[in-house]
Amino acid sequence: MGELEEGKGVNKRYHVVESNLGRTAARWKWLRFLQHVSTLGGIVSLLVLLLGLALVRGWLVNRPLAVAAIVLLSVGAVIALVLVLVKVLGDELERKWLAGSLEKMNPSLLDRLNTLIFLERTKADAALDSFERRIVQQTQGVLSQTSLKPPFSAGRSLAHLAAFIGVLAVTVLVYQRYSPWEHLRAAQLIAAAAEKENPPNAPLSLELPDTTVTEEAKDWGEIRITEPGHDLRVTKVDVVPLQIEAATSQALTNVGWLHALNGGVEQRHALPRPKEPRFAVYQPVLYLEELKLAEWDVLTYYAKASTEKSAYASEVFFIEVRPFHEDILKMPGGVGGKACKGMNELSTLIERQQQIIRQTHRYQQQPHADARLQEQDRGKLSRGESELGDATKHLAAQFAAELEPAPVGGLVGELDAAQKTLNQASGMLRSDLIPAAQQQEREALNQLVAARKHFQKVIAETPDQFSEHPEDEPEPRGDAKDKLQQMAEFRNEQKAAQDFVKEAVEKQRSIAQRANRQQPATFNQLAPEEKALEKSLADFQAQHPQAFRHADAELQAAEQ
Repeated sequence: MGELEEGKGVNKRYHVVESNLGRTAARWKWLRFLQHVSTLGGIVSLLVLLLGLALVRGWLVNRPLAVAAIVLLSVGAVIALVLVLVKVLGDELERKWLAGSLEKMNPSLLDRLNTLIFLERTKADAALDSFERRIVQQTQGVLSQTSLKPPFSAGRSLAHLAAFIGVLAVTVLVYQRYSPWEHLRAAQLIAAAAEKENPPNAPLSLELPDTTVTEEAKDWGEIRITEPGHDLRVTKVDVVPLQIEAATSQALTNVGWLHALNGGVEQRHALPRPKEPRFAVYQPVLYLEELKLAEWDVLTYYAKASTEKSAYASEVFFIEVRPFHEDILKMPGGVGGKACKGMNELSTLIERQQQIIRQTHRYQQQPHADARLQEQDRGKLSRGESELGDATKHLAAQFAAELEPAPVGGLVGELDAAQKTLNQASGMLRSDLIPAAQQQEREALNQLVAARKHFQKVIAETPDQFSEHPEDEPEPRGDAKDKLQQMAEFRNEQKAAQDFVKEAVEKQRSIAQRANRQQPATFNQLAPEEKALEKSLADFQAQHPQAFRHADAELQAAEQ
Protein backbone atom coordinates (compact mmCIF):
# COMPACT_ATOMS: atom_id res chain seq x y z
CA MET A 1 0.00 0.00 0.00
CA GLY A 2 3.04 2.29 0.07
CA GLU A 3 5.26 3.56 2.89
CA LEU A 4 5.28 6.89 4.66
CA GLU A 5 8.19 9.17 3.88
CA GLU A 6 10.75 8.80 6.63
CA GLY A 7 11.46 11.94 8.65
CA LYS A 8 14.03 12.60 11.28
CA GLY A 9 13.75 11.95 14.99
CA VAL A 10 10.62 9.99 15.82
CA ASN A 11 10.30 7.83 12.70
CA LYS A 12 13.94 6.75 12.88
CA ARG A 13 14.17 5.85 16.53
CA TYR A 14 10.66 5.07 17.76
CA HIS A 15 9.09 2.54 15.39
CA VAL A 16 6.03 1.91 17.62
CA VAL A 17 4.65 5.37 16.92
CA GLU A 18 5.62 5.16 13.27
CA SER A 19 3.95 1.76 12.78
CA ASN A 20 0.61 3.09 14.07
CA LEU A 21 0.77 5.97 11.65
CA GLY A 22 1.52 3.50 8.84
CA ARG A 23 -1.49 1.31 9.73
CA THR A 24 -3.72 4.39 9.83
CA ALA A 25 -2.58 5.43 6.35
CA ALA A 26 -3.07 1.88 5.00
CA ARG A 27 -6.62 1.72 6.40
CA TRP A 28 -7.55 5.03 4.77
CA LYS A 29 -6.21 3.93 1.39
CA TRP A 30 -7.88 0.52 1.53
CA LEU A 31 -11.31 1.97 2.41
CA ARG A 32 -11.02 4.63 -0.27
CA PHE A 33 -9.96 1.98 -2.84
CA LEU A 34 -12.93 -0.26 -1.88
CA GLN A 35 -15.34 2.68 -2.18
CA HIS A 36 -14.10 3.78 -5.60
CA VAL A 37 -13.96 0.24 -7.02
CA SER A 38 -17.51 -0.50 -5.78
CA THR A 39 -18.75 2.74 -7.35
CA LEU A 40 -17.05 1.87 -10.63
CA GLY A 41 -18.49 -1.67 -10.57
CA GLY A 42 -22.00 -0.35 -9.88
CA ILE A 43 -21.79 2.09 -12.80
CA VAL A 44 -20.54 -0.61 -15.18
CA SER A 45 -23.25 -3.06 -14.04
CA LEU A 46 -25.94 -0.41 -14.49
CA LEU A 47 -24.75 0.37 -18.04
CA VAL A 48 -24.74 -3.35 -18.91
CA LEU A 49 -28.28 -3.62 -17.48
CA LEU A 50 -29.46 -0.69 -19.61
CA LEU A 51 -27.87 -2.28 -22.67
CA GLY A 52 -29.74 -5.53 -21.97
CA LEU A 53 -33.05 -3.69 -21.58
CA ALA A 54 -32.45 -1.89 -24.89
CA LEU A 55 -31.91 -5.27 -26.58
CA VAL A 56 -35.02 -6.83 -25.00
CA ARG A 57 -37.31 -3.90 -25.86
CA GLY A 58 -36.00 -3.73 -29.42
CA TRP A 59 -34.50 -0.23 -29.08
CA LEU A 60 -31.12 -1.59 -30.20
CA VAL A 61 -31.24 -4.10 -33.07
CA ASN A 62 -27.81 -3.51 -34.62
CA ARG A 63 -25.45 -6.28 -33.52
CA PRO A 64 -22.17 -4.50 -34.47
CA LEU A 65 -23.32 -1.46 -32.49
CA ALA A 66 -24.15 -3.63 -29.47
CA VAL A 67 -20.78 -5.40 -29.63
CA ALA A 68 -19.02 -2.04 -29.95
CA ALA A 69 -20.87 -0.79 -26.86
CA ILE A 70 -19.69 -3.82 -24.86
CA VAL A 71 -16.08 -3.36 -26.03
CA LEU A 72 -16.07 0.37 -25.22
CA LEU A 73 -17.61 -0.30 -21.84
CA SER A 74 -14.98 -2.95 -21.03
CA VAL A 75 -12.07 -0.73 -22.12
CA GLY A 76 -13.48 2.22 -20.20
CA ALA A 77 -13.87 0.09 -17.05
CA VAL A 78 -10.24 -1.09 -17.24
CA ILE A 79 -8.93 2.47 -17.75
CA ALA A 80 -11.04 3.76 -14.85
CA LEU A 81 -9.74 0.97 -12.60
CA VAL A 82 -6.13 1.86 -13.41
CA LEU A 83 -6.82 5.53 -12.65
CA VAL A 84 -8.35 4.57 -9.29
CA LEU A 85 -5.26 2.51 -8.41
CA VAL A 86 -2.89 5.33 -9.35
CA LYS A 87 -4.92 7.97 -7.55
CA VAL A 88 -5.63 6.14 -4.31
CA LEU A 89 -2.45 4.13 -3.83
CA GLY A 90 -0.09 6.79 -5.17
CA ASP A 91 -1.20 9.64 -2.92
CA GLU A 92 1.17 10.66 -0.09
CA LEU A 93 -0.79 11.40 3.07
CA GLU A 94 0.08 14.27 5.40
CA ARG A 95 1.51 12.95 8.69
CA LYS A 96 -0.09 15.73 10.73
CA TRP A 97 -3.53 14.85 9.36
CA LEU A 98 -2.98 11.13 10.11
CA ALA A 99 -1.90 11.91 13.67
CA GLY A 100 -4.91 14.15 14.17
CA SER A 101 -7.29 11.47 12.86
CA LEU A 102 -5.77 8.86 15.17
CA GLU A 103 -5.91 11.13 18.23
CA LYS A 104 -9.51 12.10 17.42
CA MET A 105 -10.57 8.48 17.91
CA ASN A 106 -8.20 7.98 20.93
CA PRO A 107 -8.36 10.93 23.43
CA SER A 108 -5.94 9.11 25.76
CA LEU A 109 -3.01 10.20 23.55
CA LEU A 110 -3.60 13.79 24.74
CA ASP A 111 -2.25 15.42 21.57
CA ARG A 112 1.16 13.75 21.97
CA LEU A 113 1.29 12.52 18.36
CA ASN A 114 0.59 16.00 17.02
CA THR A 115 3.39 17.38 19.21
CA LEU A 116 5.85 14.79 17.95
CA ILE A 117 4.96 15.49 14.34
CA PHE A 118 5.53 19.21 15.02
CA LEU A 119 8.92 18.57 16.67
CA GLU A 120 10.06 16.59 13.62
CA ARG A 121 10.22 19.83 11.66
CA THR A 122 12.38 21.72 14.20
CA LYS A 123 16.13 21.99 14.13
CA ALA A 124 18.30 19.88 16.45
CA ASP A 125 18.27 21.21 20.01
CA ALA A 126 19.44 19.39 23.14
CA ALA A 127 16.63 20.76 25.29
CA LEU A 128 13.97 19.92 22.73
CA ASP A 129 15.50 16.51 22.14
CA SER A 130 15.18 15.65 25.83
CA PHE A 131 11.63 16.92 25.82
CA GLU A 132 10.89 14.90 22.68
CA ARG A 133 12.19 11.66 24.23
CA ARG A 134 9.92 12.05 27.26
CA ILE A 135 6.87 12.57 25.02
CA VAL A 136 7.81 9.53 22.96
CA GLN A 137 8.18 7.40 26.09
CA GLN A 138 4.76 8.55 27.33
CA THR A 139 3.20 7.84 23.94
CA GLN A 140 4.74 4.36 23.79
CA GLY A 141 3.49 3.69 27.29
CA VAL A 142 -0.06 4.60 26.30
CA LEU A 143 0.14 2.52 23.13
CA SER A 144 1.46 -0.51 25.00
CA GLN A 145 -1.33 -0.40 27.61
CA THR A 146 -4.41 0.25 25.44
CA SER A 147 -5.59 -0.82 21.98
CA LEU A 148 -6.12 2.07 19.62
CA LYS A 149 -9.47 2.50 17.95
CA PRO A 150 -9.06 2.61 14.16
CA PRO A 151 -10.06 5.91 12.53
CA PHE A 152 -12.06 6.31 9.33
CA SER A 153 -15.44 4.52 9.47
CA ALA A 154 -16.00 1.71 6.94
CA GLY A 155 -19.74 2.46 6.66
CA ARG A 156 -19.59 4.50 3.47
CA SER A 157 -17.34 2.01 1.69
CA LEU A 158 -19.54 -0.92 2.71
CA ALA A 159 -22.65 0.95 1.52
CA HIS A 160 -21.06 1.44 -1.91
CA LEU A 161 -20.12 -2.26 -1.96
CA ALA A 162 -23.69 -3.29 -1.08
CA ALA A 163 -25.11 -1.07 -3.84
CA PHE A 164 -22.69 -2.60 -6.36
CA ILE A 165 -23.69 -6.15 -5.35
CA GLY A 166 -27.39 -5.24 -5.66
CA VAL A 167 -27.05 -3.77 -9.16
CA LEU A 168 -24.89 -6.70 -10.24
CA ALA A 169 -27.48 -9.22 -8.98
CA VAL A 170 -30.30 -7.45 -10.84
CA THR A 171 -28.22 -7.40 -14.03
CA VAL A 172 -27.46 -11.13 -13.81
CA LEU A 173 -31.14 -11.97 -13.17
CA VAL A 174 -32.32 -9.87 -16.14
CA TYR A 175 -29.84 -11.51 -18.50
CA GLN A 176 -30.77 -15.01 -17.27
CA ARG A 177 -34.51 -14.37 -17.49
CA TYR A 178 -34.83 -12.49 -20.79
CA SER A 179 -31.66 -13.49 -22.74
CA PRO A 180 -31.13 -10.09 -24.45
CA TRP A 181 -28.68 -11.45 -27.01
CA GLU A 182 -31.26 -14.05 -28.11
CA HIS A 183 -33.72 -11.19 -28.65
CA LEU A 184 -31.10 -9.41 -30.76
CA ARG A 185 -30.51 -12.56 -32.82
CA ALA A 186 -34.25 -13.02 -33.39
CA ALA A 187 -34.62 -9.36 -34.38
CA GLN A 188 -31.83 -9.76 -36.93
CA LEU A 189 -33.50 -12.86 -38.39
CA ILE A 190 -36.79 -10.96 -38.69
CA ALA A 191 -35.08 -7.96 -40.28
CA ALA A 192 -33.25 -10.19 -42.76
CA ALA A 193 -36.47 -11.98 -43.71
CA ALA A 194 -38.37 -8.69 -44.05
CA GLU A 195 -35.65 -7.17 -46.23
CA LYS A 196 -35.59 -10.26 -48.41
CA GLU A 197 -39.37 -10.25 -48.81
CA ASN A 198 -39.75 -6.47 -49.10
CA PRO A 199 -36.69 -4.77 -50.62
CA PRO A 200 -35.98 -1.21 -49.40
CA ASN A 201 -37.15 0.36 -52.65
CA ALA A 202 -40.29 -1.79 -52.92
CA PRO A 203 -43.68 -0.20 -52.20
CA LEU A 204 -45.38 -0.90 -48.88
CA SER A 205 -47.10 -4.28 -48.92
CA LEU A 206 -50.02 -3.20 -46.73
CA GLU A 207 -52.86 -2.36 -49.08
CA LEU A 208 -55.11 0.47 -47.96
CA PRO A 209 -58.79 0.30 -48.85
CA ASP A 210 -59.96 2.02 -52.01
CA THR A 211 -62.01 5.10 -51.18
CA THR A 212 -64.04 7.59 -53.11
CA VAL A 213 -64.57 11.24 -52.26
CA THR A 214 -67.73 10.29 -50.36
CA GLU A 215 -66.09 7.44 -48.48
CA GLU A 216 -63.06 9.45 -47.37
CA ALA A 217 -65.01 10.85 -44.46
CA LYS A 218 -65.83 7.35 -43.17
CA ASP A 219 -63.69 5.56 -40.61
CA TRP A 220 -61.71 2.61 -41.87
CA GLY A 221 -58.97 0.42 -40.49
CA GLU A 222 -57.17 -2.85 -40.92
CA ILE A 223 -54.71 -4.94 -38.93
CA ARG A 224 -52.96 -7.97 -40.33
CA ILE A 225 -50.41 -10.58 -39.28
CA THR A 226 -48.22 -10.75 -42.37
CA GLU A 227 -45.53 -13.00 -40.89
CA PRO A 228 -45.94 -15.97 -40.87
CA GLY A 229 -49.45 -15.26 -42.22
CA HIS A 230 -50.62 -18.90 -42.14
CA ASP A 231 -51.08 -21.82 -39.75
CA LEU A 232 -47.97 -23.57 -38.50
CA ARG A 233 -46.91 -26.99 -37.25
CA VAL A 234 -43.90 -26.67 -34.99
CA THR A 235 -42.10 -28.35 -32.11
CA LYS A 236 -42.37 -27.04 -28.57
CA VAL A 237 -38.87 -25.49 -28.63
CA ASP A 238 -39.33 -23.43 -31.80
CA VAL A 239 -39.35 -19.63 -31.98
CA VAL A 240 -41.99 -17.96 -34.16
CA PRO A 241 -41.23 -14.38 -35.35
CA LEU A 242 -44.37 -12.33 -36.04
CA GLN A 243 -44.95 -9.21 -38.09
CA ILE A 244 -48.07 -7.17 -37.37
CA GLU A 245 -49.13 -4.26 -39.58
CA ALA A 246 -51.94 -1.82 -38.74
CA ALA A 247 -53.39 1.12 -40.67
CA THR A 248 -56.43 3.24 -39.80
CA SER A 249 -58.02 6.52 -40.75
CA GLN A 250 -58.00 7.64 -37.09
CA ALA A 251 -55.11 7.75 -34.62
CA LEU A 252 -54.32 4.37 -33.10
CA THR A 253 -54.84 4.19 -29.35
CA ASN A 254 -54.22 0.51 -28.52
CA VAL A 255 -52.46 -2.22 -30.47
CA GLY A 256 -51.77 -5.74 -29.24
CA TRP A 257 -51.99 -9.42 -30.01
CA LEU A 258 -53.78 -12.18 -28.13
CA HIS A 259 -53.23 -15.90 -27.73
CA ALA A 260 -55.26 -18.74 -26.26
CA LEU A 261 -54.06 -22.26 -25.49
CA ASN A 262 -56.39 -25.04 -26.68
CA GLY A 263 -59.33 -22.68 -26.91
CA GLY A 264 -58.89 -21.44 -23.33
CA VAL A 265 -58.87 -17.92 -21.90
CA GLU A 266 -57.28 -15.31 -24.17
CA GLN A 267 -54.16 -13.53 -22.91
CA ARG A 268 -53.31 -10.09 -24.29
CA HIS A 269 -49.84 -8.84 -25.20
CA ALA A 270 -49.83 -5.06 -25.47
CA LEU A 271 -47.62 -3.39 -28.08
CA PRO A 272 -46.08 0.09 -27.69
CA ARG A 273 -47.84 3.15 -29.03
CA PRO A 274 -46.78 3.68 -32.66
CA LYS A 275 -44.60 6.60 -33.71
CA GLU A 276 -46.89 7.26 -36.68
CA PRO A 277 -50.44 7.82 -35.36
CA ARG A 278 -52.23 6.01 -38.22
CA PHE A 279 -49.76 3.33 -39.22
CA ALA A 280 -47.60 0.86 -37.32
CA VAL A 281 -45.43 -2.20 -37.95
CA TYR A 282 -44.43 -4.47 -35.08
CA GLN A 283 -42.16 -7.51 -35.00
CA PRO A 284 -42.76 -9.39 -31.73
CA VAL A 285 -41.31 -12.85 -31.21
CA LEU A 286 -43.35 -15.78 -29.91
CA TYR A 287 -41.22 -18.05 -27.70
CA LEU A 288 -43.13 -21.34 -27.47
CA GLU A 289 -40.83 -22.68 -24.76
CA GLU A 290 -41.80 -19.81 -22.44
CA LEU A 291 -45.51 -20.73 -22.83
CA LYS A 292 -44.71 -24.28 -21.59
CA LEU A 293 -46.58 -25.94 -24.45
CA ALA A 294 -46.91 -29.71 -24.64
CA GLU A 295 -47.06 -31.98 -27.66
CA TRP A 296 -50.35 -31.82 -29.62
CA ASP A 297 -51.34 -28.48 -28.04
CA VAL A 298 -53.02 -25.91 -30.29
CA LEU A 299 -52.26 -22.20 -29.87
CA THR A 300 -54.75 -19.66 -31.28
CA TYR A 301 -53.54 -16.11 -31.90
CA TYR A 302 -54.62 -12.92 -33.64
CA ALA A 303 -53.99 -9.16 -33.43
CA LYS A 304 -56.27 -6.27 -32.44
CA ALA A 305 -56.08 -2.50 -32.88
CA SER A 306 -58.43 0.24 -31.77
CA THR A 307 -58.99 3.94 -32.22
CA GLU A 308 -61.19 6.27 -30.23
CA LYS A 309 -64.21 5.27 -32.33
CA SER A 310 -63.60 1.76 -33.70
CA ALA A 311 -61.82 -1.55 -33.12
CA TYR A 312 -60.34 -3.96 -35.66
CA ALA A 313 -59.06 -7.54 -35.52
CA SER A 314 -56.85 -9.59 -37.82
CA GLU A 315 -57.40 -13.08 -39.17
CA VAL A 316 -57.17 -15.94 -36.66
CA PHE A 317 -54.19 -18.29 -37.00
CA PHE A 318 -53.27 -21.54 -35.28
CA ILE A 319 -49.97 -23.07 -34.20
CA GLU A 320 -50.03 -26.82 -33.61
CA VAL A 321 -47.26 -28.38 -31.52
CA ARG A 322 -46.21 -31.70 -33.05
CA PRO A 323 -43.69 -34.25 -31.72
CA PHE A 324 -40.34 -34.57 -33.41
CA HIS A 325 -40.43 -36.59 -36.61
CA GLU A 326 -38.31 -39.32 -35.03
CA ASP A 327 -40.92 -39.79 -32.26
CA ILE A 328 -43.71 -40.15 -34.83
CA LEU A 329 -41.75 -42.83 -36.66
CA LYS A 330 -41.39 -44.76 -33.38
CA MET A 331 -45.17 -45.07 -32.91
CA PRO A 332 -46.51 -48.66 -32.94
CA GLY A 333 -47.14 -49.77 -36.50
CA GLY A 334 -45.11 -46.93 -38.02
CA VAL A 335 -46.43 -44.06 -40.11
CA GLY A 336 -49.07 -46.20 -41.83
CA GLY A 337 -50.15 -48.07 -38.70
CA LYS A 338 -53.35 -47.94 -36.72
CA ALA A 339 -51.91 -45.50 -34.16
CA CYS A 340 -50.87 -42.91 -36.75
CA LYS A 341 -54.13 -43.38 -38.58
CA GLY A 342 -56.13 -42.61 -35.44
CA MET A 343 -54.01 -39.54 -34.67
CA ASN A 344 -54.53 -38.30 -38.23
CA GLU A 345 -58.30 -38.73 -37.98
CA LEU A 346 -58.39 -36.76 -34.74
CA SER A 347 -56.13 -34.09 -36.27
CA THR A 348 -58.52 -33.81 -39.22
CA LEU A 349 -61.42 -33.07 -36.85
CA ILE A 350 -59.32 -30.43 -35.08
CA GLU A 351 -58.36 -28.77 -38.37
CA ARG A 352 -62.00 -28.64 -39.45
CA GLN A 353 -62.92 -26.99 -36.15
CA GLN A 354 -60.11 -24.48 -36.62
CA GLN A 355 -61.52 -23.52 -40.00
CA ILE A 356 -65.00 -22.98 -38.52
CA ILE A 357 -63.53 -20.86 -35.71
CA ARG A 358 -61.71 -18.77 -38.31
CA GLN A 359 -64.85 -18.35 -40.44
CA THR A 360 -66.96 -17.37 -37.41
CA HIS A 361 -64.34 -14.81 -36.37
CA ARG A 362 -64.34 -13.43 -39.91
CA TYR A 363 -68.15 -13.26 -39.92
CA GLN A 364 -68.16 -11.33 -36.66
CA GLN A 365 -65.54 -8.83 -37.84
CA GLN A 366 -66.94 -8.24 -41.34
CA PRO A 367 -70.63 -9.14 -41.52
CA HIS A 368 -72.59 -8.49 -44.69
CA ALA A 369 -74.81 -5.43 -44.74
CA ASP A 370 -77.64 -7.54 -46.17
CA ALA A 371 -79.51 -9.44 -43.42
CA ARG A 372 -80.36 -12.23 -45.85
CA LEU A 373 -76.70 -12.88 -46.62
CA GLN A 374 -75.90 -12.81 -42.91
CA GLU A 375 -78.48 -15.52 -42.34
CA GLN A 376 -76.97 -17.59 -45.15
CA ASP A 377 -73.51 -17.32 -43.62
CA ARG A 378 -74.79 -18.35 -40.20
CA GLY A 379 -76.60 -21.30 -41.76
CA LYS A 380 -73.42 -22.53 -43.44
CA LEU A 381 -71.44 -22.18 -40.24
CA SER A 382 -74.18 -23.99 -38.32
CA ARG A 383 -74.24 -26.87 -40.82
CA GLY A 384 -70.46 -27.09 -40.64
CA GLU A 385 -70.56 -27.53 -36.86
CA SER A 386 -73.41 -30.06 -37.12
CA GLU A 387 -71.57 -32.14 -39.73
CA LEU A 388 -68.41 -32.02 -37.66
CA GLY A 389 -70.41 -33.24 -34.66
CA ASP A 390 -71.66 -36.22 -36.71
CA ALA A 391 -68.09 -37.02 -37.80
CA THR A 392 -66.94 -36.83 -34.18
CA LYS A 393 -69.71 -39.21 -33.10
CA HIS A 394 -68.79 -41.63 -35.90
CA LEU A 395 -65.10 -41.60 -34.89
CA ALA A 396 -66.02 -42.22 -31.23
CA ALA A 397 -68.02 -45.29 -32.25
CA GLN A 398 -65.16 -46.47 -34.45
CA PHE A 399 -62.63 -46.21 -31.62
CA ALA A 400 -64.99 -48.02 -29.23
CA ALA A 401 -65.33 -50.91 -31.70
CA GLU A 402 -61.76 -51.22 -32.95
CA LEU A 403 -59.95 -50.59 -29.66
CA GLU A 404 -62.26 -52.54 -27.36
CA PRO A 405 -59.54 -54.27 -25.28
CA ALA A 406 -57.74 -50.97 -24.68
CA PRO A 407 -58.91 -48.49 -21.99
CA VAL A 408 -60.62 -46.01 -24.34
CA GLY A 409 -63.43 -44.92 -22.03
CA GLY A 410 -61.87 -41.51 -21.42
CA LEU A 411 -61.18 -41.02 -25.14
CA VAL A 412 -64.74 -41.87 -26.14
CA GLY A 413 -66.04 -39.64 -23.35
CA GLU A 414 -64.03 -36.66 -24.63
CA LEU A 415 -65.33 -37.20 -28.17
CA ASP A 416 -68.94 -37.53 -26.95
CA ALA A 417 -68.57 -34.28 -24.99
CA ALA A 418 -67.09 -32.57 -28.07
CA GLN A 419 -70.00 -33.81 -30.20
CA LYS A 420 -72.53 -32.30 -27.77
CA THR A 421 -70.61 -29.01 -27.62
CA LEU A 422 -70.46 -28.85 -31.42
CA ASN A 423 -74.23 -29.34 -31.66
CA GLN A 424 -74.75 -26.56 -29.09
CA ALA A 425 -72.50 -24.24 -31.10
CA SER A 426 -74.48 -25.12 -34.23
CA GLY A 427 -77.74 -24.11 -32.56
CA MET A 428 -76.32 -20.85 -31.25
CA LEU A 429 -74.99 -19.92 -34.68
CA ARG A 430 -78.39 -20.59 -36.19
CA SER A 431 -79.97 -18.36 -33.51
CA ASP A 432 -77.48 -15.51 -34.15
CA LEU A 433 -75.86 -15.84 -30.70
CA ILE A 434 -72.36 -15.27 -32.05
CA PRO A 435 -70.37 -14.54 -28.82
CA ALA A 436 -71.90 -17.57 -27.07
CA ALA A 437 -71.33 -19.71 -30.18
CA GLN A 438 -67.67 -18.68 -30.30
CA GLN A 439 -67.25 -19.73 -26.69
CA GLN A 440 -68.73 -23.15 -27.49
CA GLU A 441 -66.50 -23.45 -30.55
CA ARG A 442 -63.40 -22.88 -28.45
CA GLU A 443 -64.64 -25.36 -25.86
CA ALA A 444 -65.16 -27.96 -28.59
CA LEU A 445 -61.60 -27.35 -29.82
CA ASN A 446 -60.34 -27.87 -26.27
CA GLN A 447 -62.24 -31.17 -25.99
CA LEU A 448 -60.95 -32.44 -29.35
CA VAL A 449 -57.37 -31.59 -28.35
CA ALA A 450 -57.92 -33.39 -25.03
CA ALA A 451 -59.23 -36.43 -26.95
CA ARG A 452 -56.11 -36.50 -29.12
CA LYS A 453 -53.86 -36.32 -26.06
CA HIS A 454 -55.88 -39.11 -24.43
CA PHE A 455 -55.46 -41.24 -27.55
CA GLN A 456 -51.70 -40.67 -27.38
CA LYS A 457 -51.80 -41.86 -23.76
CA VAL A 458 -53.69 -44.99 -24.80
CA ILE A 459 -51.02 -45.68 -27.43
CA ALA A 460 -48.26 -45.32 -24.85
CA GLU A 461 -50.00 -47.58 -22.29
CA THR A 462 -51.10 -50.34 -24.71
CA PRO A 463 -48.63 -50.36 -27.62
CA ASP A 464 -49.43 -54.01 -28.43
CA GLN A 465 -52.99 -52.99 -29.28
CA PHE A 466 -51.66 -50.95 -32.20
CA SER A 467 -49.00 -53.35 -33.48
CA GLU A 468 -49.68 -54.55 -36.98
CA HIS A 469 -50.31 -58.31 -37.45
CA PRO A 470 -50.86 -58.90 -41.15
CA GLU A 471 -52.84 -62.00 -41.88
CA ASP A 472 -51.26 -64.65 -44.05
CA GLU A 473 -52.73 -64.47 -47.50
CA PRO A 474 -53.21 -67.71 -49.45
CA GLU A 475 -50.76 -68.37 -52.22
CA PRO A 476 -52.47 -67.64 -55.55
CA ARG A 477 -52.70 -70.56 -57.93
CA GLY A 478 -51.92 -70.58 -61.63
CA ASP A 479 -48.86 -70.89 -63.75
CA ALA A 480 -45.97 -68.42 -63.75
CA LYS A 481 -47.19 -66.67 -66.93
CA ASP A 482 -50.57 -65.82 -65.39
CA LYS A 483 -48.86 -64.55 -62.24
CA LEU A 484 -46.55 -62.26 -64.18
CA GLN A 485 -49.48 -60.89 -66.18
CA GLN A 486 -51.48 -60.23 -63.00
CA MET A 487 -48.51 -58.47 -61.41
CA ALA A 488 -48.03 -56.24 -64.46
CA GLU A 489 -51.71 -55.34 -64.55
CA PHE A 490 -51.69 -54.56 -60.84
CA ARG A 491 -48.63 -52.31 -61.17
CA ASN A 492 -50.26 -50.42 -64.05
CA GLU A 493 -53.47 -50.01 -62.05
CA GLN A 494 -51.53 -48.79 -59.00
CA LYS A 495 -49.64 -46.27 -61.12
CA ALA A 496 -52.88 -44.94 -62.60
CA ALA A 497 -54.41 -44.69 -59.11
CA GLN A 498 -51.42 -42.77 -57.79
CA ASP A 499 -51.58 -40.28 -60.67
CA PHE A 500 -55.32 -39.80 -60.21
CA VAL A 501 -55.05 -39.28 -56.44
CA LYS A 502 -52.19 -36.83 -56.88
CA GLU A 503 -54.27 -34.80 -59.33
CA ALA A 504 -57.29 -34.91 -56.98
CA VAL A 505 -55.15 -33.66 -54.08
CA GLU A 506 -53.99 -30.66 -56.12
CA LYS A 507 -57.59 -29.81 -57.07
CA GLN A 508 -58.75 -30.07 -53.45
CA ARG A 509 -55.83 -27.92 -52.26
CA SER A 510 -56.79 -25.25 -54.79
CA ILE A 511 -60.41 -25.29 -53.60
CA ALA A 512 -59.33 -25.05 -49.94
CA GLN A 513 -57.04 -22.10 -50.61
CA ARG A 514 -59.77 -20.20 -52.44
CA ALA A 515 -62.22 -20.99 -49.64
CA ASN A 516 -59.87 -19.46 -47.07
CA ARG A 517 -59.71 -16.23 -49.07
CA GLN A 518 -63.48 -15.91 -49.67
CA GLN A 519 -66.42 -14.96 -47.51
CA PRO A 520 -68.85 -17.74 -46.41
CA ALA A 521 -71.60 -16.25 -48.59
CA THR A 522 -69.60 -17.04 -51.74
CA PHE A 523 -68.90 -20.69 -50.88
CA ASN A 524 -71.75 -21.82 -53.15
CA GLN A 525 -69.52 -20.97 -56.10
CA LEU A 526 -67.14 -23.74 -55.05
CA ALA A 527 -69.84 -26.37 -54.51
CA PRO A 528 -69.99 -27.57 -58.17
CA GLU A 529 -66.24 -28.14 -58.16
CA GLU A 530 -66.45 -30.19 -54.95
CA LYS A 531 -69.33 -32.23 -56.40
CA ALA A 532 -67.40 -32.91 -59.60
CA LEU A 533 -64.32 -33.97 -57.62
CA GLU A 534 -66.43 -36.25 -55.44
CA LYS A 535 -68.07 -37.89 -58.48
CA SER A 536 -64.77 -38.44 -60.28
CA LEU A 537 -63.31 -40.07 -57.16
CA ALA A 538 -66.31 -42.40 -56.80
CA ASP A 539 -66.21 -43.35 -60.51
CA PHE A 540 -62.49 -44.08 -60.47
CA GLN A 541 -62.84 -46.20 -57.31
CA ALA A 542 -65.64 -48.20 -58.91
CA GLN A 543 -63.51 -48.84 -62.01
CA HIS A 544 -60.37 -49.75 -60.03
CA PRO A 545 -61.48 -51.32 -56.72
CA GLN A 546 -58.21 -53.23 -56.22
CA ALA A 547 -56.19 -50.00 -56.10
CA PHE A 548 -58.18 -48.85 -53.05
CA ARG A 549 -58.59 -52.13 -51.20
CA HIS A 550 -56.36 -51.00 -48.28
CA ALA A 551 -57.74 -47.46 -48.11
CA ASP A 552 -61.49 -47.95 -47.65
CA ALA A 553 -61.63 -45.92 -44.41
CA GLU A 554 -59.62 -43.03 -45.85
CA LEU A 555 -61.75 -43.06 -49.01
CA GLN A 556 -64.97 -42.89 -47.00
CA ALA A 557 -63.58 -40.03 -44.90
CA ALA A 558 -62.55 -38.11 -48.04
CA GLU A 559 -66.00 -38.57 -49.61
CA GLN A 560 -67.66 -37.35 -46.41
